Amino acid sequence: MAEMFFDFNGKNRELKYHCRLQAFWELDFETLSSEYDIEDISAYELFEEWAHIVSEQYPNGLIPISWYVVDDSERILGRMPFQYDAKVKDFLDSYTTPKSEGGEEINWLTLAVSDKFWSERTGFYKGYHGGFIQEVTGWKPSPLQPYVFLPSLLKSAGKA
Repeated sequence: MAEMFFDFNGKNRELKYHCRLQAFWELDFETLSSEYDIEDISAYELFEEWAHIVSEQYPNGLIPISWYVVDDSERILGRMPFQYDAKVKDFLDSYTTPKSEGGEEINWLTLAVSDKFWSERTGFYKGYHGGFIQEVTGWKPSPLQPYVFLPSLLKSAGKA
C-alpha cells in the first residue's frame, strides 16, 4: 500500500498539518523492556519474561492492545479513535479528521501499522519497548485490533 499524506488541523491552535500517519501499537506490560538495553538481554529472553507476567495478569489469554497515531517523524499525536476504551481522549479530541490530498476522510483501518524490533533488524523502533514481541513472533496486529491471544503468540514463538 502506498503511503498517503493527510491534511488536518489542530482544534485548539491554528496549526495545519500535512504528513503521513501510522498506527502505533502497544501490548500491556511490554514496557518492561525499558529496563534493559539490547546488549543486556535477547528478544527471546525478554519475550519469555513478558509472557510469564501477562499469563498471570490475563488468565484468559487475551492481552489488550492500545493504539496511537504517529506522524512521519514518529511523534505520538494521540490515541487512535474508535478503540474499545472509548472513554479516553483520542486524536479527534485535539485534531480535525484527517483528509487525503484528494479530500477523502481517513479510513483508520487502512493506516500502516508500525514495525517494532528489538535487536535483529534496524529502524527507528529498534530497541523500542515491545519490539521483542514482533521480533520473536513475526506478528504485529491489524489496525485497531483490541486483543491478542497469548497462546497464539507463544505458538508463533515456538513455545507452545
